[in-house]
Amino acid sequence: MEDSLVIDNNEVVAFKLPEHVTIPEGVTSIGDEAFYNSHNLISVTIPEGVTRIGKYAFNWCSRLESIIIPDGVTSIGRYAFKDCLALESMTIPDSVTSIGEWAFFNLARLTSIRLPKKFQSSEERQRIGLHVYQGYCPADPIRIYE
Repeated sequence: MEDSLVIDNNEVVAFKLPEHVTIPEGVTSIGDEAFYNSHNLISVTIPEGVTRIGKYAFNWCSRLESIIIPDGVTSIGRYAFKDCLALESMTIPDSVTSIGEWAFFNLARLTSIRLPKKFQSSEERQRIGLHVYQGYCPADPIRIYE
């Protein structure tokens, strides 16, 4: 913990978050805003057993380059990965049944996103929130349905 404190002239002036986080086994949900605005975060390892990624969970993790969403996650909340500017690719497991609006908005470096094949059907696409893929620069990513 002391490694995480920024001390200047005997005063704690900040708390430095780690660059790499491994969520421990036994955790079943990543709460709303759990890592919100964690600009120092580069990678996250999520264990099997997590079923939910809450709204805004990783919103504004601008340096986040790597995250693996394990099979078993069923829900990705709105704005969950919004403004994760360094993410280049994502794989959404087959277990996901709902994705909140704006979940992947403004992922400037995202070149591909792997989605479950079921989301190809118009009926299943209704389980994906509004504007979930918008805000890419320079163009929308390649969507691969597997």
